[in-house]
Amino acid sequence: MKNAVEAYLREVIDTNIIIEPWDGKNKLPIFLLELYNFYRMDILGEHSLLIEIINDAPGIDDLRKHMRVIRKIIEDDLVLLYKTISSFRRKTLINNCIPFIVE
Repeated sequence: MKNAVEAYLREVIDTNIIIEPWDGKNKLPIFLLELYNFYRMDILGEHSLLIEIINDAPGIDDLRKHMRVIRKIIEDDLVLLYKTISSFRRKTLINNCIPFIVE
């Protein structure tokens, strides 16, 4: 999925985008590693942590808790990566000011 998202973002936003596995995973609680894949993303000169949801997305309250845990470890912006997303989830993420990308 990383390659498809990288190609999409290059086409739409920035030709100099870099997405690579994040090497800070060992700092995270194990339960987060079972729910997400983590990538470092450099886009438009900014660093972000791209968080790919592996299987079923957690509820919005759990998602916000997980993001708080991650923010204690890394100061970069966090961006969620979904394969697909319902219109309800999209609206909920927007209302909660949670950045996301849909493949």
